[in-house]
Amino acid sequence: MTALTLRIEPALYQRLEECASRTRIKKYTLAILAIEAAVEAIEKNDFRLVVPIQFELVRVPAEKTGNKISYRSQAPGLNEVRETPVAAVPPPKRKRAA
Repeated sequence: MTALTLRIEPALYQRLEECASRTRIKKYTLAILAIEAAVEAIEKNDFRLVVPIQFELVRVPAEKTGNKISYRSQAPGLNEVRETPVAAVPPPKRKRAA
């Protein structure tokens, strides 16, 4: 595993703490899930970034998973990403050697 340090606005950090508290999932686990979903969305969009990235919740009934909280290994459809295109941003141009 590799460490990554992020700087986020205090308001977003407060929202992350609230989500972690209510779901009983650690903040870093929620952050990893969000980053993974964003990377998958970008890959599926031919490595083009669509800003803002929008995610749609896919609800999996508790009866199917046996748990209130489910992870990908237990409920494959839970972390599916569905994009709603807003504005395509082309990848940055690479600098050529002179």
